[in-house]
Amino acid sequence: MDDLHTIPAIAIDECMVRFLGRDLETTVVPNKPIPRGFKAWVVAQEGYFLRWLWHRPHRKYGPVGVRPAYRRKSPQVRKQRQRRPVRKSERAEHLNPTQAVVVALVKLLPKARYHVFLDNLFSSPNLFRRLRQLGHGATGTARQNCGFHEPLVKLKKVDNTAAADLEFNYLTAVPTKDNLINQIIWKDNALVLFLSTVFTGVERVDRKRKRPTTDQPSARPIKRFFGAEPVKVISIPSIAAIYNEQMNAVDQGDQRRAYWSPDRRVRRGSWKALAWDFLLEIALINSFILQLKGQPQWKPIKSQADWRQHIVDSLIAKYQPDSQSRQRFRTGDEFTPVTLHNWVRNKNPSPCKACKGIRLGEGQPQPLQANTNNGNRGKRVQSRYGCQECKVPLCKSGNCWDFYHLIN
Repeated sequence: MDDLHTIPAIAIDECMVRFLGRDLETTVVPNKPIPRGFKAWVVAQEGYFLRWLWHRPHRKYGPVGVRPAYRRKSPQVRKQRQRRPVRKSERAEHLNPTQAVVVALVKLLPKARYHVFLDNLFSSPNLFRRLRQLGHGATGTARQNCGFHEPLVKLKKVDNTAAADLEFNYLTAVPTKDNLINQIIWKDNALVLFLSTVFTGVERVDRKRKRPTTDQPSARPIKRFFGAEPVKVISIPSIAAIYNEQMNAVDQGDQRRAYWSPDRRVRRGSWKALAWDFLLEIALINSFILQLKGQPQWKPIKSQADWRQHIVDSLIAKYQPDSQSRQRFRTGDEFTPVTLHNWVRNKNPSPCKACKGIRLGEGQPQPLQANTNNGNRGKRVQSRYGCQECKVPLCKSGNCWDFYHLIN
């Protein structure tokens, strides 16, 4: 399955939406940036959230609450299967409820072949066989109790102890008995367990690494490798390098959400947390990534803050002219040229707008300048004169006419 190096890479992980109120669907995950709220299982690519399923705790049929579909076979099919042995491709791999989420998410995507990256919460040989049956590749870190090769697990158990004798960058790979999955261990700061149906373990890539500054015993092998050099270019396994690049796709989206998340914590109304803190944020982030990495008709906007401001300005320009809501107050006639405005004498005196610091098209007073020609600026001045088109009172002393009409 070497051709899977060229197919789209996706990552599956969990995502939390903060909610501090009461709800039967909330979940508590300790040691997380958002420890309490709604949990979603997300499949993402480079920070772009493709699909997600909401976690439903304490459900009979697993964390997404989907009951397995069973279809009764016809008597003829059952007799044929009794006569011949079942093929390996027809055997159903047993998956626990958490691992079943991965298969459910992949089936929601457009029909294609994917390289799925997982962490040790999901990884197991049974899940990887199931993904391979569906035509997908898989790579992920693994736990010791997931069914990993026992001699390699023993090396992991004695890692970072006095009995450990593995040098930094040590690697070995052992295939499973059916030769469908490679079980790989690699010595970094700690011994890392990998499962993969794509990588064989012999692939290497050069990466620049820094010498660790910690004094922990686990860092002694890597310090011996570096010696006195602070930085070194190392040939490390491709499975480790590419896994580090691709597995953080969901974390990238969460990071962008955290940059501009609302400061207000939702304690009542779970729909507010789901609508504003997740769905709206995902729409904004996905659109930002699409215009950044796509080919828009405008120059790509590289800042998320500028992109959000651009959306706000575009929505206001599109819908404000036809809006039936209350319009912002603006003084004067902005459409008639100033050269066509005329003086008019009113019946009753009124306070001069220019002396208050108000100008054409502005509802709020502007900061008054002390060096203006009108000594009454900032004082309450009554005037019987004004602009006929703007219908505002203006005094004839000083430059109130020019100041109001933005001439000077």
